[in-house]
Amino acid sequence: VGLEGAQFDIPSIPFEVYLANMAGVTYDDAVSVLQNAIRITNDMNMHKQFPSVSDAGDVVYMARPVSDLGSSDTTSSWSIYLVPRSSNEPLFLTNGTQPQWIDDSRFLYIRDDGLYMYNIEEGHSEKIWGLRGVATTDMTLDVSKDGQYVTWAAPAAGEIFVLHMVKTLSGSDSFELYGVIPVSGWYPIISPDARFLAVQTRMVFHEKGKASLAIQYFDLKTLRIISPATVILEGVYMNALDRIQERDGSNVSTLGAAIIERLNPNHAILTDWIL
Repeated sequence: VGLEGAQFDIPSIPFEVYLANMAGVTYDDAVSVLQNAIRITNDMNMHKQFPSVSDAGDVVYMARPVSDLGSSDTTSSWSIYLVPRSSNEPLFLTNGTQPQWIDDSRFLYIRDDGLYMYNIEEGHSEKIWGLRGVATTDMTLDVSKDGQYVTWAAPAAGEIFVLHMVKTLSGSDSFELYGVIPVSGWYPIISPDARFLAVQTRMVFHEKGKASLAIQYFDLKTLRIISPATVILEGVYMNALDRIQERDGSNVSTLGAAIIERLNPNHAILTDWIL
């Protein structure tokens, strides 16, 4: 969340992280609950992005000094911090981007040479998926609620990788490639029941408060597009969701879920998805 009422470009100010308990909150009450979220960071020298909260209430996020925002932007130039549920004191863990919890003690993140898993209890990380090239900061991740699927969007490559958790002979967790979707996109969000995948495939900003975007969504098991395949909003979404975005830091993924909720009759699943 940025400074209230300020006019700014997204990377120009140090965003702070807020935490709200959304358990049992209805769709109609979501905005008021978010407006009363608790601020859990307070460092104007650090720019923070993509917080992820575990079921236990621990928060991880990526951050970078405001003074470095104009310099080279690589995954290793960002730091990942943990705010434990027992305190509001951020703890540095490692370097990387896009931290996403896989359970209450482990999260995935992107580093220059691949996908890593960090174990909070053991205090170390391991690489679980390598890259032939170098990871970039426009790559985005999501993990299914049950921790069984990982979606990894690589827009420069024009692909979204879907990984599936498997057990090794020793009983440890590993991942294998489930499939590849040939789409250039961002924010590959998985529904709570791991049935659907929503992806932002285009975003064009116009004058202040207006933008054009496209959302595609897929069956996660077959990786096929679900009809209607693409939702396009022209020039209205930034105005319609401007207040919500300023208050809770929502990104385009939330918007994609909101659009799909209005097209899909299964309201209960996708309302949970929005929250």
